[in-house]
Amino acid sequence: MRLLFIIDHLSSGGAQRQLVTLAVKLVEQGHKVQLLYYYDSEFQLERAVSGGVACRKVASGSRLQRLFLIRDEIRCMDPEVILAYLTGASVQAVIARFLSGVKCPVIVSERNQIAGTKLRLRLDVASLVYFFADAVVLNAHHVRLEFEKRYPWLRRSLKTIWNGVDLADFSPSYESNSVGEDQLTLLGIGALYPVKGQMDLARALLLLYKKHGVAAKVLWLCRRPLNLSDEEANFKNEVAEFLNQNGIDNCWEWMEERADVRPVLASCAALVHPSSRDGLPNVICEALACGVAVVAPAALENLRLVQHGVNGFLYEAGSIEDFAKKLVCLSQRSDEEMRKMKESAREFAVENLSINKVAEEYSSLFEDSLRCGTKDK
Repeated sequence: MRLLFIIDHLSSGGAQRQLVTLAVKLVEQGHKVQLLYYYDSEFQLERAVSGGVACRKVASGSRLQRLFLIRDEIRCMDPEVILAYLTGASVQAVIARFLSGVKCPVIVSERNQIAGTKLRLRLDVASLVYFFADAVVLNAHHVRLEFEKRYPWLRRSLKTIWNGVDLADFSPSYESNSVGEDQLTLLGIGALYPVKGQMDLARALLLLYKKHGVAAKVLWLCRRPLNLSDEEANFKNEVAEFLNQNGIDNCWEWMEERADVRPVLASCAALVHPSSRDGLPNVICEALACGVAVVAPAALENLRLVQHGVNGFLYEAGSIEDFAKKLVCLSQRSDEEMRKMKESAREFAVENLSINKVAEEYSSLFEDSLRCGTKDK
């Protein structure tokens, strides 16, 4: 099947990683996949190309210029199905396919919950365009419920497909994780914005040390300093200042993003993911696949991913006290209890998060869309 994927850029973001992972897997299964993007960030480009995905960058220019360039690419490739990720690329894909005159299904995918005034307004406008898409894929059940409630005209088009992980690439390390040692080592991964919860983690870290007497070290992976936006740089400084003022700056290490996070995951007792705004976090899926416990707020899709006390711990969202208490629980786990937690994490990933399973779900959706024909309203 000839597939055209469209996204804004190929950075290290979760949506970008997920689309490239899906594209590579579909190429392995015999599909021909071309991927269009239009911004310069190309962190995932090498992985996509080495996986057999034909990648092409269209000149960004103005939105109107970009729209017509995408239209021309659709005419040139004549795909059987178009799949677009994220709001901007999805809106352009629907309109460009219409302008191209090519009669093929176009499927769009949103990757975050409806939160914040700016995003809500963007999605309100986008939802009107999505009415003309053949399917709207959401990567979390709670996001689907939000869409059904706010955009009832899209109900028949909504599909839920979780993110997938290549279980061959992300597999458990049987080296000792950092529980039972002098210091509890925790890993965090994500962009530096207040909604991602780094300040909550810093406050929990302080409480963990001063109230509970547990020594811990946080390794936080984020974009390298030169690639940070002003907003990210300012927030990073704010977190660093809090750590310094409270004398725990030596308990936190900023690390640059990397293509392979597996060695860092293997060295840590758990992944901490304090964000309560994500759709379905890739980092949680990858950690579970590696057999690493997860500590996250009891909210949204975390309630389906993290089985409290089995493959990780859930804390009350917004409660620094409960966050710290769950980290204490983690630190008190014996080696045998951690081994069982590791096995449970992997078992959950094998049953629910395999990229093979996700690719099959997308392939079925593509085939169903072709059988139904292009939506014409």
